[in-house]
Amino acid sequence: MNTVKNRYMTQPDVSPKKYPTPTSIARYIYRTEGLRGFYRGFLPSFLRAFPTNASAVFVFELVMKTLGPEHLDPV
Repeated sequence: MNTVKNRYMTQPDVSPKKYPTPTSIARYIYRTEGLRGFYRGFLPSFLRAFPTNASAVFVFELVMKTLGPEHLDPV
């Protein structure tokens, strides 16, 4: 879906639009590139997300450890 969103958002603001709806973009990608077209850019995105999410979890745990249990919300 990220590929469809990117193509929809980056098309020029002219009227009429080449791809008026996200569905028309998805059909075009499938017709011209097949299923593989939907996965373009997956690997760089995945490689970028892994260290970002790992560092976010690390910082969260560090802050929780620094604040101590008295700052946790009672559930």
